Amino acid sequence: MKQLLIFALIYVSFSSCRKNSFYEGGDAKLEFSTDTVFFDTVFTSLGSSTERLVIFNPYSENLVIQELRLAKGKDSKFRLNVDGIAGKSHEGIEIPANDSIFVFVEVTIDPNRSDAPLVESDSILLQTNGNLQDVDLVAWGQDAYYYRPTTLIPGLPVFSRLSSYTEPPYFFGDTVEWFNDKPHVIYGYLLVDTTFTLKIHAGTQVHFYNNSGLWVGPGSALSVRGEKENEVVFQGSRLEDYFQDRPGQWDRIWINEGGRSVIQHAIIKNGFVGLQCEAWPFNEPLVYAENPVVIQNTVIQNMVGIGLLARDHKIEAENLVIYDCGTHSLAVNGGGTYDFIHCTFANYWSGNRSEPMVLVNNYFTNYLGVETTRDLSHLYFGNSIIFGSKEEELKIDEDESGIFDLTFDHCILRTKQDTSDLANYESVIFNPSSSFGVNPVFTSTFDDDYSLYAESAAVDSGKVNINKLNEDILGTMRDAIPDIGAYEYKP
Repeated sequence: MKQLLIFALIYVSFSSCRKNSFYEGGDAKLEFSTDTVFFDTVFTSLGSSTERLVIFNPYSENLVIQELRLAKGKDSKFRLNVDGIAGKSHEGIEIPANDSIFVFVEVTIDPNRSDAPLVESDSILLQTNGNLQDVDLVAWGQDAYYYRPTTLIPGLPVFSRLSSYTEPPYFFGDTVEWFNDKPHVIYGYLLVDTTFTLKIHAGTQVHFYNNSGLWVGPGSALSVRGEKENEVVFQGSRLEDYFQDRPGQWDRIWINEGGRSVIQHAIIKNGFVGLQCEAWPFNEPLVYAENPVVIQNTVIQNMVGIGLLARDHKIEAENLVIYDCGTHSLAVNGGGTYDFIHCTFANYWSGNRSEPMVLVNNYFTNYLGVETTRDLSHLYFGNSIIFGSKEEELKIDEDESGIFDLTFDHCILRTKQDTSDLANYESVIFNPSSSFGVNPVFTSTFDDDYSLYAESAAVDSGKVNINKLNEDILGTMRDAIPDIGAYEYKP
């Protein structure tokens, strides 16, 4: 009997030691079945959905999660159930050695609410031995077409392929057509595959989640077919009033060399870079795009970085307006051929902008970190305005070892550059001024109105017969002596 009692005491003591053996290292890190929990259901009525997250303890000792909670707390649309216990906040969760627990996440959304966000998001915050980790939660908040990343290749953004979406929107051979029946919401990057053309019809709304973008890959093309007063709009996924003019909500539209791309009557706003037209930067040797990106009657506005970045490409732009960008409205960085006719580049960025709005050079640093000089075979500004809040709005930087062909023809420029070379500057109006403190060119920069008024320096100062379009960006017919810029003055 005494031996049995001793054995029992030893067993209890041993069990107690094992039970209290916890990993307490300051480097404790949990592992997860995914870093983002997606709710893929596109709701057509009031509905809820449940997804599962597995949390792993990779250590040979027990581990305690001191706190597991929703970042938005009681305001979150999401709900948690941790190993059978419901609640938006949990403490003291024990995971046995080399074991795991299940967290079930639920969300209920009414997609028919017009004021509901397109993307409902939150995150699970976890604290283990003082270390903080998080897992993102993403649910679709309205009935829309949604695209989320499925592929990660080192050196490239995470993306999904347009060809993998076989439900409506519709396929017509190698053309995918997007209509304006519902918004299109892109999470991550959406890649337009080689040989495909993405055609976007008038009135379509394209929304991007944070850091997301549209990638028109090598060999593919983009066809944006907006109409006057029924434009195609590219913007962030937040619809609240606070975000209507807030820059930096998404990344960019990236167009590599491929088929002929056309962008007509589009509004591209509130991102980091509006358009990046760039021949595939990983080609060996580098190539120049053969087919153009044609941009007409389009506005790019409110970009944290650059409105239009062009490199080794071919662009034909007319009635293009780019305004209010944190770095450059336009950057031609490398080689290629470019025509900007009746374009307006204006920059009255409210923040601290240190760079001129237009940058032109014929070299860049490639992905290997090597500076590469390219041939800027043709860069023509005709009947265009480059005018902003800085005394110097033009930076020209030529590497003489490459071709550098630059012409300003009947333009308005704000610059201190040496403009004595008349071969580069034909009938250019430099640094116009006006009395009474009004802007010498634009109607109202305060209201982002870059149209012209009667005494504007741009009125009746253009060159005839260089435009392909007979109307300005608003549909006003240009007269016998056209005005400079994207807008024709209308009394």
